[in-house]
Amino acid sequence: MRILVDMTSVSSQTVKTLTQHFSETHVNHSHELVLFGDSQIIKSNLGADQRNYTIVESESVNAVIQALQEAQNQALLTFGDSKYFYSLLDNQQDNKFAIAHATLFKKDDKPIMLLDSGVNIEPNANTLFYFAYLANIYMQNILNTPTPCVGILSNGEEEGKGTQLIRDIGELLQDSTLNYMGNIEPAEIIAGDADLIITDGYTGDIFLKTFVPAMRYLLKLIRDERSSNVLTQIGEYVANAGLTRTDQKINDFQNLGGPILGYNNLAFWCPPNADLHIIQNALNTLQRSADADFIKLTKEISVL
Repeated sequence: MRILVDMTSVSSQTVKTLTQHFSETHVNHSHELVLFGDSQIIKSNLGADQRNYTIVESESVNAVIQALQEAQNQALLTFGDSKYFYSLLDNQQDNKFAIAHATLFKKDDKPIMLLDSGVNIEPNANTLFYFAYLANIYMQNILNTPTPCVGILSNGEEEGKGTQLIRDIGELLQDSTLNYMGNIEPAEIIAGDADLIITDGYTGDIFLKTFVPAMRYLLKLIRDERSSNVLTQIGEYVANAGLTRTDQKINDFQNLGGPILGYNNLAFWCPPNADLHIIQNALNTLQRSADADFIKLTKEISVL
């Protein structure tokens, strides 16, 4: 399988950092990474071992999408501007539904998925219902969650809370075969009460832009405090193992990127500031998605 890596719309410094991360990733030797972007920067930062890499000079994501469409047995990993990228993909769709971006988190090794993450600002209930089934299949077959617990992000747990869209999608999920738990509030996402959280793109985008930076700020506060003075340095030495585990848990419960659902090819979006851990996770996820033939599984569903 060829994995097309889109770095065409990020800064030169980001291309440099991402390429250095790729030089440290572990890639199945039956897979080929095709890196799109500034070829000079990529080559100078990739390292000596370039046997599994093809480098394509490109300044446009359109070239990446065209390459993806031209051959089978390919997948896409993009770090580009998500909204522009999704608009290009959506124009190529041949079905009546839009595409959606799902964001992954991890809590105590448990995967948590939120969708939509900002693509469909004003979807209807049927579209969200369709996305819920796609995400359910993804969690079952790719993330090893046999019976995902599905919740709707709302301003209260009580039935009838939220907008008309929330009430409408709730009725559809209530009568579905999915493991629906009802409405949940943001605190329940952090607690890990639900495996799959459904919301419209506007609400999902606001949640991510509030929650993720807050988590990063909290992580920074912990790191700063650990080295602020002699006493905290001594305390850090005594409790180093516990602090390290806390660091990792907070770091995991951030935006790990996620799959693009509803698209006719395997695709995964990563934040441009992704570290080695997130990139490796994305590559592993794409491989599992290909092995499970996820696209074929989604084409077989009919929920409406």
